[in-house]
Amino acid sequence: MLKKFLTALAFSTALTLATPATVSAAPVFGAVAAFAATPLGGIVVNAALGIGTSLLSNMLSPHSSASSEQKFGMQLSMRVGGDNPIEFPVGYTATAGQLLYPGTWGQVGDTPNAYAVWEVQLSDLPTPDRPVIWVNEQRCTIDWTAAPTAQGYPVTEFRRGGVDYLWVQFDNGTQTTPSSYMRSKFAGHSTRPYTDDMIGVGLAKVRVTALANRELWTGSPSFLFETTGIPLYNVAKDSSVGGSGAHRWNNPATWEPSSNPIVIAYNIRRGVFYGGQWVYGGNNKKPLSAYRLPASNWIAAINACDTLINLSGGGTEKQFRAGGVISADMQPVDVINQLLASCNARMAEVGGIYKVQVGAPGAAVYAFSDEHIVITDGQTLDPFPGLDDTHNAIEATYPEPGEKWGTKDAPGRYNPIWEEEDGGRQLVAQVTYPMVPYRYQVQRLMTAAIKDARRFRNHSLTLPPDAWLLEPNDVVAWTSPRNGYLNKKFLVTAIAGKRGYNQVVALKEVDPSDYDWNPATDQVPVTIGDLVIERPPPQLMTGWQALPAVMVDNGGASRRPSIEVRYDGLLSDVRAVRVQVRVLGDAGLAYDADQPYDPAETTPARILNGVFLPAANYEVRGKYVPFSGRVTRWSNEDEDGTEGPWLSVTTPDIRLGPLDVIYGDLDLDQLGTQLAGYLDWMGQTARDLIEQAEAQAILTGDQELANQLQMQEISRSLSVAVDDLSASFNETITTAIIPMQGELVALADALTELSAADGDDVNTARIRFTAMSGPPGYSKIGIETRFDTGNPDDFRIAGSYWETPNDPLLPTRRLEMAEQFIITDGVHSDTPFYFDGTAMRVKNAFIANLTADNIDVSTLTLDFGQIENVEIEWADIANVNVTTGQIADAAITNAKIANLEVDRIKIANGAVSDWVSDTGTGPSRASGVSYSVSGTNWTAPPYPILGAASISFTGGATGGETSSCQLFLRNVTAGTRSLLSGSGRSLNAALVLGPLVNGNTYRLELDVFHANDTNTPYQVGAYAMQVVIPRK
Repeated sequence: MLKKFLTALAFSTALTLATPATVSAAPVFGAVAAFAATPLGGIVVNAALGIGTSLLSNMLSPHSSASSEQKFGMQLSMRVGGDNPIEFPVGYTATAGQLLYPGTWGQVGDTPNAYAVWEVQLSDLPTPDRPVIWVNEQRCTIDWTAAPTAQGYPVTEFRRGGVDYLWVQFDNGTQTTPSSYMRSKFAGHSTRPYTDDMIGVGLAKVRVTALANRELWTGSPSFLFETTGIPLYNVAKDSSVGGSGAHRWNNPATWEPSSNPIVIAYNIRRGVFYGGQWVYGGNNKKPLSAYRLPASNWIAAINACDTLINLSGGGTEKQFRAGGVISADMQPVDVINQLLASCNARMAEVGGIYKVQVGAPGAAVYAFSDEHIVITDGQTLDPFPGLDDTHNAIEATYPEPGEKWGTKDAPGRYNPIWEEEDGGRQLVAQVTYPMVPYRYQVQRLMTAAIKDARRFRNHSLTLPPDAWLLEPNDVVAWTSPRNGYLNKKFLVTAIAGKRGYNQVVALKEVDPSDYDWNPATDQVPVTIGDLVIERPPPQLMTGWQALPAVMVDNGGASRRPSIEVRYDGLLSDVRAVRVQVRVLGDAGLAYDADQPYDPAETTPARILNGVFLPAANYEVRGKYVPFSGRVTRWSNEDEDGTEGPWLSVTTPDIRLGPLDVIYGDLDLDQLGTQLAGYLDWMGQTARDLIEQAEAQAILTGDQELANQLQMQEISRSLSVAVDDLSASFNETITTAIIPMQGELVALADALTELSAADGDDVNTARIRFTAMSGPPGYSKIGIETRFDTGNPDDFRIAGSYWETPNDPLLPTRRLEMAEQFIITDGVHSDTPFYFDGTAMRVKNAFIANLTADNIDVSTLTLDFGQIENVEIEWADIANVNVTTGQIADAAITNAKIANLEVDRIKIANGAVSDWVSDTGTGPSRASGVSYSVSGTNWTAPPYPILGAASISFTGGATGGETSSCQLFLRNVTAGTRSLLSGSGRSLNAALVLGPLVNGNTYRLELDVFHANDTNTPYQVGAYAMQVVIPRK
């Protein structure tokens, strides 16, 4: 009579677990297969399953259930799409996650979409611990102690000059509302709105935000996240079942993440649930009863994993740990087998009860000798495996966290003595530990596995009824003179009862010494490769100088104070030199621009084309701007970025002069350049412009924009020719969508041209209209008549060019070009307005206010002249020749003129004008609180005067802000106020004031306002207001 039924589970034996797909049973192998071939085995072959002949054979056997090979360990590539199976991490592991929402937002300076955001799901179940992030090939530090911004917490490795360029937010899966940050940026997205139901209940998520920086980001970054996994129930920490601690199975709030492989296996075997809903493992989508996993056995196995092992370099680590990402399409039995392999464990099922044994076998629970063996039943001995199952060396791979969790080869274990025993052959077993990211633990596992594999002896025999309490994984001691055994240890791999209560057992040779570990001799150092590309050190600014300078006009006259910078030449991979200037004592920038760099120059120097106050103290710094993305430092920084003082410089005392009154802010030096641009535009076709825009987009990497180019064109023409004579008419109308400065713009163009030619002499009449949308856009009309000869430098032209740019900082302009410019009403042709390129002539002019730098009159006839008041304090004139002079009334205090010939008159500063100046430094202001400052009152003359002002502020927030700096003119007498100029975070303006109401009292006023959504205060910097009033 069969007294009992025992089954045993090895790595390859199928578990009866609830899984998303049907679990198929794996083949029975090893001792049981050999046992079934014996006369004894025929009785119990259907009632016993073996747990494997050795740890190594279990790992090498094709025991994964299934239809498809499972992928264990880490998930290193970010997944996209919505058809991925449920995944969750257990233990210490890494995952690239699943991309949920990418987006861009914001503008910094001239860079649109300066912020890029990736929302990534790390787990389909909550994970309480904050993750660690890998960015590209670098393991980084998230500063969780910093005050979070809207974007999250900064990543310290991506902080430059006190500015952060990468942030991380983390939702652990317990969130109940959508991300306010994502809603604020993308709720109104036209095609992919971030809706209020995008909460991700139960999902652990991160949001990574990167700020554009060419030195840091050469492309889209890649991310990997280290995590400690989901919370797990640890029976060893449950004092209610024999453990020690507050864990309770029915209260997940008491659980915590664990890297203990037996804890992970326990949770899978009992079942993983979330909110009462089945997720993975268990028993037919229900929890496995606790009694089927005896607490005392599992607690002992958990504690064995937590045993501390000494390391050769000092310190300790737990004996066995594990981690990985579990996907719902993995069979739970296969995951448990990998967990058992991570701790050299065996699991057995005995009558529906699951027990586990970790690492070294325990003490013998049963001893017998040859006399105890029932000799009436047969015995078998399998002393040596076949060649294919014999190994004398082991090599293994595992995930190495120090190398971004890439697969790494562990140091192999080789034994020349074993090789000699095996006929001089090296028989290597190749194994993997995909759930063991611990380099020295892998070495211990390999050593124990290969030693255990050399224990070849396997027996099957019958023991008397007193052996009925034995179970698979029990250790017995056998003394056998016939086999030469003295209390030799064997592991029970299978057992079944026979009629008469005798017990048929299968035994496998074991030795606890196989698990001995001496770190001084057994531990092999592991070299971790550095994945971060070793870039050259930052380039320092060399040869840096800042000197006072003067900007002159085409005639060589000093017009503006400026600053000259100098730096080393003959450098490669330098595109430009970036220069920043600030007023001494003010953190706001008065100038920030790139200067072109010519690598052929030996001593380069540049005069800055900025607006600087005369006789003012400034500070200057600069740095090289390379073509490549390498890092350079400012002139006031050392190699590690520590800042020092800027260079100080005082501008020359060059004040506004008469030419500034005449031409105001018209840039005479640039006028010729602009005129040449109009001529090029008139001669260029719309197709040329479109092809240039497409090529520029491809050159700057905007291939997607270039691909969206669209164009339609119609044209008509007529022509006749006889010999060298020809006449033609051409008209082309073009409409297009083209890329321009990183965005798509609309373009419409029409060109009409008449041409008459006699050989190389060509007469042309053109009219052109162009309109383009977007920030770089404009409306432009050109009318042009032209005569060209065979010599390209010999031509005549007359033209009219009208332009209205979209940029509010640029003026609208109408430019007329001709040798003579005449305006007449057609009736009074003897009194035209006449301009001949060098002078303007008009017969009659009524001028209310006239300010002139020089008046040269050959003959002056005044029908009536009235000078109300002339006051000359002193004049020394040697010779005055006045043909006819009539002075009704003159009061000259003292005048001596011996002889007067004046080629140039030098007048001391301030001798011809009054200077009203107000300077100071503003206070700190809370967000949303404005600041105003008024200048000194002054009396308006009857002619235009000059005014200038500057102000800026620092601090505040650059995202979600409203900012303005504005200059006003107040008519104190009339009680009115008018806006002169306004901009964003700074103001620097010089302009002509007038005509004003003669005799009224005026003053300049500055207003600053800033508000941001983070309520960050701001600091008003230095301000200046000046008015220049020429004297009568």
